[in-house]
Amino acid sequence: MPIDRAKLVMAESNLKDRLRAGGLFIKVTAKNALVVLDGDVPSEAEKAKAEQLVRKVEGIKQVANHLRVVPTPDSSQATPQ
Repeated sequence: MPIDRAKLVMAESNLKDRLRAGGLFIKVTAKNALVVLDGDVPSEAEKAKAEQLVRKVEGIKQVANHLRVVPTPDSSQATPQ
């Protein structure tokens, strides 16, 4: 069963509201019953969190997570010593 537009909007809203990567662009599209995530995130944790948030939307069963991890200077907590 295809994903309707309202579910995509809800998935996008969840991502914008709950991800630390608010300034990054994550594209959310649907192909039949599959939701596809594409874009860049600063860490593996953000990538996994994005997928979890989308899966929480009622009616979304399959997610293809094509997000790329691109660390930013802000995303590293390590300080040189």
